[in-house]
This record gives sequence, structure tokens and C-alpha cells, in this order.
Amino acid sequence: MDVAHTAIMIMAISLGVLFSCMVGAVAFAVSRWDGAPVPACLATSGKAFAVTLTMLSAVSATALALIK
Repeated sequence: MDVAHTAIMIMAISLGVLFSCMVGAVAFAVSRWDGAPVPACLATSGKAFAVTLTMLSAVSATALALIK
């Protein structure tokens, strides 16, 4: 594995985590605007973060398996 491949993988993982954080923040804001209490909003944003990160990792693993 060369340095460029490693750098691209680190960048892709970082982008996935950043995107998942943004999805969690949007889920928190939407549930807060709906009038839910803060603990329920945190639970909603945590679920959205976890689901997004899981889906991105599954798609990335599949793509890497197909590319190799």
C-alpha cells in the first residue's frame, strides 16, 4: 500500500465522519424545531449519526472490495 492510497483512505474516512456529524446536527435541529426535549433530540441525532456512519462504512467496504 503506497502513501497516496493511505492518504486517500484517511481522507475518505474523515469525510465520512464529518458528513455523519453534519447529519447528526441537522437531525438535532429538526427534532428541536419540532418541540422535542433536549434528551430526545440528542437520542435522535445519535441515531442519525450512527446510521449514516454505518451506511457509509458499508458502502465504502463494498466499493473497496469491488475495486481490489
